Amino acid sequence: MISANTLITGLVILGLTACSTLPPTETFILPNPPISDNSQVPDLSAPGIRIDTITLAPYLSDQGMVIASEGNRITTTRNHRWGEPVRDGIRRYLSRSLHSPHFQLVDSKSPVSSTARYAIHLQFDAFHSIGFSHAIAEGTWSLIELATREVVLHESFEFTSNLEIQGYEGIVAAQADLLDQLSRTLLHRIHSSLPVTHPDHPRGNN
Repeated sequence: MISANTLITGLVILGLTACSTLPPTETFILPNPPISDNSQVPDLSAPGIRIDTITLAPYLSDQGMVIASEGNRITTTRNHRWGEPVRDGIRRYLSRSLHSPHFQLVDSKSPVSSTARYAIHLQFDAFHSIGFSHAIAEGTWSLIELATREVVLHESFEFTSNLEIQGYEGIVAAQADLLDQLSRTLLHRIHSSLPVTHPDHPRGNN
C-alpha cells in the first residue's frame, strides 16, 4: 500500500516536471510607425483632432494573441501575449502615425484636449491573424465635430496584410501594417472633408 508521504512526493515531482516542460511565454508589442518628416508639421491655425474612444470586439479584451482558423474558430494563445492592452497599442500607433499639415493631433489625456475641434471614434470588430497566412482588421470609424456633435464622417474599413515573416513576429508586423493602412485612410478622408485653413500673412507697406 502506498503511503501518503510517498503519494504527495510523487505528485510534487510530477508537478515540477510538468512546469519545467511548459514553453516560455513570449511577449510582443506593436512597433512604432516611421517618424514623419517636417513637412507634416501643422500650422498653428489648423484645427485640433483627438482620438477619443477605441472600442474592441469582446474577444480582443485578453492580451493573448488571437489566431483564427478555418471555420472561424478563434484561439487566444497563452504563451504568446501582447505586452500592453491591445487598445493601448492601437492608440499609441495611430497617435504617432496621424500627422498632417492640415490638423493638429491632440493627446486625449493632455490638459489641452478640450481645445480639439474634432474627435475620432474607432470600433474594431476584427483584429487578428488567419492562421499564419495573413492578418485582418475590420470595423468602423467616425469623425465628430465636438461643438455641434455633428457626424462629419462615418465609414467602415476592411484591410488585409500578408505575413512576410514566419511565426508570431510576422503576425505583429502584419498587424502594424494594418494600422498603417488604417492611418493612411483616415488621413486621406479627413483631408478631403475638413475645411482648408489659410494662415493670415501680414501685408507689406505700400
